[in-house]
Amino acid sequence: MIKFIIENKLYIGYLMEFLAACAGTLHLIKARNLRTGVKIFVGFLWFNFFYDLLGMYPIWAYYDNYQLAPFLKDTAFARNFWYYNNFYVIKYFVLGQLFILQLNHPESQSLRKILAKLKWTFVIYSVLCFGSFGNYLYQYDYTVIIFGTFFLVSCIMAYLIQMLRTDEILQFKSDVIFYIAVGLILYELCIAPINIYGGYFNEGNMEFVQFYVRILRYGNIYLYGIFIIGFLVTLRNGRKTDILA
Repeated sequence: MIKFIIENKLYIGYLMEFLAACAGTLHLIKARNLRTGVKIFVGFLWFNFFYDLLGMYPIWAYYDNYQLAPFLKDTAFARNFWYYNNFYVIKYFVLGQLFILQLNHPESQSLRKILAKLKWTFVIYSVLCFGSFGNYLYQYDYTVIIFGTFFLVSCIMAYLIQMLRTDEILQFKSDVIFYIAVGLILYELCIAPINIYGGYFNEGNMEFVQFYVRILRYGNIYLYGIFIIGFLVTLRNGRKTDILA
């Protein structure tokens, strides 16, 4: 297992997740004026890190020849499709809520209500799909991923439009939510379509496995790198603003 992790450089993604969570925690401790929802986001980063670590159980079980977990062998739980099907719902719900919370200007209230209803529609739709989707344990529910990506991108776009219409655009360098938005919107539009083909991630398709792992690695470096930069830069800019004041 260790050899597989090193050869495919999986440790890079986990390291970036960990560093982003640490940078977020530092931001929570040091920042004087926290933006709405930042605590939720940092909590999600830690949840994401530990969830991903536990999500490696199929690799561990496979290379251990199921000696410590014989109950997994030849079952649907030998793969982690069910595990990440659940994760996608949590992810899009939490991140979507983060940007809905930013819609606090009067002209954004109608859009905020629409997105709030869309959020719960997404959750209900996901539950119904998982309840009726026969391959829930064996592959990702692509419609949930597509719906979730559409929902999250819509929330991010609503936040960016509000920023352009108000004076917030003048302070974007000190707004950690802006960095989070930039990181997420590009990541989701590029990586989400690739996740749909996660069913081909198996020993019989090593070329795809290498391509899939490489794309995810670079995507994670970009995404969590943007988060880290955002936490540290906005923390520094916030201190400069206090000094000038």
